[in-house]
This record gives sequence, C-alpha cells and structure tokens, in this order.
Amino acid sequence: MAALRIPRSHQTGLAKIIALDDEAMGELCAALESTDPALIPQEFAAKLGAKVPRIPRDDLENILRSLIGIYQVRGATSASAPEFAEEICKAVEDSKTESLQLPPERRQAFKQRVIKLLGYEGSLGTTSKALDVMTEHERILCGARVITDVRSVFADPAQKPTAAVIVHMLKISYHQDSEHKDFYVALDSSDVRKLKDILRRAELKAKSLSTVLAGTGISILDAP
Repeated sequence: MAALRIPRSHQTGLAKIIALDDEAMGELCAALESTDPALIPQEFAAKLGAKVPRIPRDDLENILRSLIGIYQVRGATSASAPEFAEEICKAVEDSKTESLQLPPERRQAFKQRVIKLLGYEGSLGTTSKALDVMTEHERILCGARVITDVRSVFADPAQKPTAAVIVHMLKISYHQDSEHKDFYVALDSSDVRKLKDILRRAELKAKSLSTVLAGTGISILDAP
C-alpha cells in the first residue's frame, strides 16, 4: 500500500493516543467494547464520555476523529490490523509536526494500541462506516435559512404602492468537494406549503421504514 500521510485534522487525536496513560487507555477500550454505534461522531463521543472520566471531552472527540479516519482509510485497503498499525507508526514518525512525536521507547506500545483500537468493528467501525455511507453524496446539507420580506407593487412609480407580495428566500448551505457553498431559491406561500407537505411525507416514510427494520433486528442509526 502507498505510504500514509497524517492529515492535520487527525494529528492531535493521534498525539493524545500516544500520551494516554494505561488506565485511561483501559477505560477507552472498555467503553468502545460496550457502547452502541452512532451516526454522528459527536453523539458517539457523548455516549463514551461518561465511561471514560480520565479523558477530557475535547481530547476524546479528537481521538475519535482520528480513529474514524483510520477506520475509513483502512477500509480501502486489504492490510491486516498489524500491517496497518505499522504504517500508522511510520506515518507518525515521518510527520514533521512538533505536536505529533513518537519517542522510540513508546513506538511498540503505540502500535499495540492501534492494533487494539482497530478491533472494535461493532461500535467504532460501524460508526465510521455509517458516517461514510451518510456522507457519500456530491452535496451534503449543512444548514438552511428562510428570509421573508415584502415587495411593493407600483402602478405608478410616482405614487404609493397599490399592492404588495410576500416573498420567501430559501438559503441552502452545503458542502461539496470539501468546500462550503450556498444556494438561493425564491419561494411563494404556495411553495412553502408544498415543501412542508414533502417533508412531512419524508418523515412518514422514515417512520414506516423504521418499523420494517425494527422487525429485522437491524439497528437504525439516525441523527439526534
């Protein structure tokens, strides 16, 4: 496999894993063993938080961000856990970032930690794959806003308005190719009613599918 490079967004989490004491590492592993997967990493971190009091919440979120990235990269390879852990060690050693250092005396312990952490497919692995499936789209919604205003209608520009119309401007914010973008579309009151009806039908479909899946024993992961 090609040599790995540690993205800046994952460096802090890996540094935290290196620095964890054995008791905190034990708490993290026990929590990962007993925690159900989640769709959103922050939700998964919240589930773990109460079980790992030795790890501050911010540190835990950084660790999980790095681990989810590791699971996603490994999923695209055929490397075994020990092979992939070795590549992670090499990437950390090759990193020129001051905050991410792997002392020689900590190398073997860190490698064993990575191997151990790669063994939680039921919780961490499923969360990683769910996030990957959920975001495998050209555009991902990240926000929306409606701005409503009144526009005057003039029969004679020199006279006061003879009528007015209410206009809604829908702003859709989304991510595409790692960039934040916005899209605007004008709506009238009829359009707003149509959108409400469409979204209501989507909720009903989701409830129907949830009922069907509940009978199969398949866990349903959804955003809170």
